[in-house]
Amino acid sequence: MVVLEVHTECIKTKYKAFLLSKATLVILICNLITIVLPFVLAYNTGGFWLKQDVIYEQPEIQFKGQYLLVVTFDDPDKPIVCGSFSFYKDNLNYLDKCTMIQVSDSDEDNDGKTDKLEINFKTDIYKNAIMSSIYLVIPLKLKLNTPCLCYIETTLIHQQLPIKKATNINVFADFKLKQLDPIKCPKYGSIQYDHSIINEGLSPDFYELHKIIEKYSEARVKVTLENVLTSYISTEESGAIISLKIKYPKQKIYYKPSFWHIIKYAWIQYLALYIVISWIIHQIKNYIFNNNLVLIYKDKYK
Repeated sequence: MVVLEVHTECIKTKYKAFLLSKATLVILICNLITIVLPFVLAYNTGGFWLKQDVIYEQPEIQFKGQYLLVVTFDDPDKPIVCGSFSFYKDNLNYLDKCTMIQVSDSDEDNDGKTDKLEINFKTDIYKNAIMSSIYLVIPLKLKLNTPCLCYIETTLIHQQLPIKKATNINVFADFKLKQLDPIKCPKYGSIQYDHSIINEGLSPDFYELHKIIEKYSEARVKVTLENVLTSYISTEESGAIISLKIKYPKQKIYYKPSFWHIIKYAWIQYLALYIVISWIIHQIKNYIFNNNLVLIYKDKYK
């Protein structure tokens, strides 16, 4: 005769124990492991508690209208110093041989951000003089909108060693932002980098070129040029033209995420490990109680 299963009932078993007993201790340890172990595993494997995060953004870059051009020659006693700072105009104006300075910026994709900066210097050079080095210092102001509002006052310093007898020098490069620390994002925006390495009214010693370079090297956030290409042209003209064309691509920005930003990613990892470990611990508890490895009282009911 055929036997059919016509009805099924689950019988639930309650395991009871005194408060001060081995069974209670086992449950306490198991529950503690279930909660703590996923956190320990996720934290030690990395990526659980984000120390820093990365975002790509094209910063809003503003040319402040300030500059410093230092050109040295084979005769070190006859440099050219062209600067917009009052210190150089008041004390080194006799070394200013720049006859024309032209600055232009452009927004090529019409997104409201500057995409390209071009600076041209035309200078008179001494007869039969040969340029040995060119230093160009340009203060810039940066604004980041993501992940938080952040203002960065920085300075671009470019050094060029021209070939002999070159009178027209054209430099093409990409703007590059470098950070030693991730940017912190306080509630109302960050101004921790909103200070320039060149300020009016400082001691004359701070306007020396090597001092400016030294302060630049100590900056936590600095800008450099990459993918630099240079063309040299020799002409019979008496003057020299120095041209710098910079493109502003998107930058890789490191920042310190906020607490809720960290939690947004951390809980997913924790929950995934918690489900697996909770199932394993549940099987261990079933084995302990089904085999009476600790003193318990069973109470079965439907």
